[in-house]
Amino acid sequence: MTSLIFDGSFQPTWTQTGGTSGPFGPYTTWNCLPQPDSLVIVPASSLPGNRPGHAGKFTVKAGAAYDCGGNQHTMIAKTISGLPGVINEAWYGWSTMLDPSWQPQGPGGWEHWGHFMERTSFTVPNTGLFLDISLSNQDVYVLNMNRWPETLILPSAEHTKNVWHDWMFHVKWALDNTGFIEVYHKNMSQLTYTMIYSLKNIATLYPNQDPGYFMNRWGIYRSSLSKSTQILYILNPKIGTARADVEYGGHAECPVLTCNITLPGE
Repeated sequence: MTSLIFDGSFQPTWTQTGGTSGPFGPYTTWNCLPQPDSLVIVPASSLPGNRPGHAGKFTVKAGAAYDCGGNQHTMIAKTISGLPGVINEAWYGWSTMLDPSWQPQGPGGWEHWGHFMERTSFTVPNTGLFLDISLSNQDVYVLNMNRWPETLILPSAEHTKNVWHDWMFHVKWALDNTGFIEVYHKNMSQLTYTMIYSLKNIATLYPNQDPGYFMNRWGIYRSSLSKSTQILYILNPKIGTARADVEYGGHAECPVLTCNITLPGE
């Protein structure tokens, strides 16, 4: 039995007029969409892969017009009631694609993009993952570039343009050592997800974590020193209690509803 907790799939009727906060579809707030092109919704069929539905097109450009709070944020956010205080095990799924014009920021610049979690994050830059997992007063960083020791999970995904990458994050939130995290990935030429990172028997929450304040964000967060324009597409952000709630079952130009595709566990 599955239960979809949150469906953030983009719809063409959603609009934003710019600013620093406000509702956007089912998202309760946005964080810095200062320009008309900061976030627009485009048909996913117009992008490589010809996927159904609509994608959010997040754009950040160099210059003060795109700065917000000292850095450049173009994100939308949602706090999920009961997660993680009541719903302590969850699956998070989303897809990301870099525009052909995407360039890394180089010396002095940095960017994180994909799915962010308030007060929890471990970082895999340029793969669409930004998730910190805190262990009591210590932090476990898979990769947080320029600041902490690096353990790169999936180097082949770095700077890949014009390709959908499908991500799943499976976590049990716990204050004791019963927690775990798992990260799954596939690109649009692959039929099945691969587990690319796993950490078991750990605490996954701060001891003083407030279960009622746990915000999920999707978008781009980068240094105001960044020099280039960056465009990111995000498709079908979802949170559920089962894998089937959030995984993308399509393959290249063949959506799951029209193809006979079986994924592990089905």
